[in-house]
Amino acid sequence: MKKKNPYGLRKAIREDSMTLDQIQMFIHKWKLAVEVKSLYFTFKKTKDLKSILKILYHVSAIAGYTIPAENENIYKIMLSYDIKGMCSIRTINQVSKVRQRITINTLDMKRYMHEYGWTGTGIVRTKKGIISIQECLKDHVGGEFLAYII
Repeated sequence: MKKKNPYGLRKAIREDSMTLDQIQMFIHKWKLAVEVKSLYFTFKKTKDLKSILKILYHVSAIAGYTIPAENENIYKIMLSYDIKGMCSIRTINQVSKVRQRITINTLDMKRYMHEYGWTGTGIVRTKKGIISIQECLKDHVGGEFLAYII
């Protein structure tokens, strides 16, 4: 008999990939850390998380992160604040949910950016891995729309 997962999380497709539940927990931990004005928070090591952190660092949404050693499995994510003590990003929201997966192609990406004047960064899971919307447009590839950051 299989042992039931005590957290009720669904299993990832690959061992090192993040499920939508884990992405939701990452966003929740982020929001809690910002709410209490913490300098950092920690999260479990996965291959997809490293890709997400690279995107967040590139758009200055985080101040940095520590890369865990081989025997460690926790990332330490440092948050960035402005001089007034406000977080450098206003919001981060999950788009694709467990029972409602949202896919997006390059035409939709361009339309959303032009019609709505959206200047944030989107995180998309494609067959090339997790990349930003700007990279999707450059590579002409669509995928599952995971989250957006403003």
